[in-house]
Amino acid sequence: MNATACPTRATTIIANRAGTRAWVSLWNGSAVAELDLGKGKVTRRIELWHSADPVAPGTHPTTMLLNRSEDTLYVAMPNAATAQSDGVAAVDLKEGVPQRCYRPALDSNDEPGSASIAIALSNNEKHLYAAVASLNAVVVFETKPVDETSDVAVMELPIGFVPTEWYPSALAFAGNDLLIASAKGDSSGPNNGNCAQALIDSGSVPA
Repeated sequence: MNATACPTRATTIIANRAGTRAWVSLWNGSAVAELDLGKGKVTRRIELWHSADPVAPGTHPTTMLLNRSEDTLYVAMPNAATAQSDGVAAVDLKEGVPQRCYRPALDSNDEPGSASIAIALSNNEKHLYAAVASLNAVVVFETKPVDETSDVAVMELPIGFVPTEWYPSALAFAGNDLLIASAKGDSSGPNNGNCAQALIDSGSVPA
């Protein structure tokens, strides 16, 4: 099988405030496409990290967000096969390269597979939050400036973990509160509705 023959799948798109540029995460391509919305053209392809093994899985970039100055693009990579690219990429949009990897792990040598599928920035942009579905947690990072150009990104480890319910999948700020959506709720149960009814009866979920 030729790994380069797999079709590229667009998964997420975000635009700048002026509505002149947009970025599309390319799931199978381990890359982000930058668009000129005025001309309706792809202006460049920003490559993320690729394994040297041609049949190894890609990073599968999904959720993205821009910082306030719109010079850094954060990209969640839930399927990284290597520790060096497991987490959230910070892409320098001036250079068009990823320069930091915010890695949701206790140690830089930990095995990959945390599945970072949602990200958010604090209001002052000093902290980056990543919902890591495999760990049932939101990981907290201190953001660092993207000011170094290198073929190998600098790895940043978290300053803390916030436990969540099952499979956190979306994040949003409401004032100073971080809202966390869990795709699988707080437990598993049968498909006949008894689990949901039990939660309502117990007061865990509003009726």
